Amino acid sequence: MPAYKLPYDGSGPMPDSGTTYANGVVLIDPTTGNPVTPASSGGGAVTVADGADVAQGAKSDAAATTDTGTFSLIALIKRLLTKTPAIPATGTVANFALTTTSQIMLTANAGRLGAVFVNDGANILYLLLTTTGPAAANTCTVILQAGASFVLNRGDYTGNVHGIGNVAGGTVRVTEFTA
Repeated sequence: MPAYKLPYDGSGPMPDSGTTYANGVVLIDPTTGNPVTPASSGGGAVTVADGADVAQGAKSDAAATTDTGTFSLIALIKRLLTKTPAIPATGTVANFALTTTSQIMLTANAGRLGAVFVNDGANILYLLLTTTGPAAANTCTVILQAGASFVLNRGDYTGNVHGIGNVAGGTVRVTEFTA
């Protein structure tokens, strides 16, 4: 069973001097009613200050400033929350006629949070993800059959995307997501 924290009222001897106490907090075993040390309650040494477990932290802890170091769990969580990826807020749509000449379907964009390519035709679309082109059937990154789609997720690629068809005809629908 977990130990409960109860205020120490000062009567009687201070229980178990091996524990660090602050603000009169004592850990009590609910089964026996006796004071317990953190080690006997299932964990390692715990330091309690200002009513909060120092290792876990308090709501008022500032966010950690690095990914490594000594800080509370709450400070680390606050830091990680600042690193949460942006959610796309804008989708920009472009339509391209599928031709046998390579064309840039997306230009490089460091702010890209994702993109979707839909081959809305009856022919094959070859996509090449590289800053330099052109796309060709024998130099491509992705092959999209008729009616197929391809998704670029956040962090996958932010450079140019070139496209070419095996036969002219049809439409390629491209949606790029940004913040």
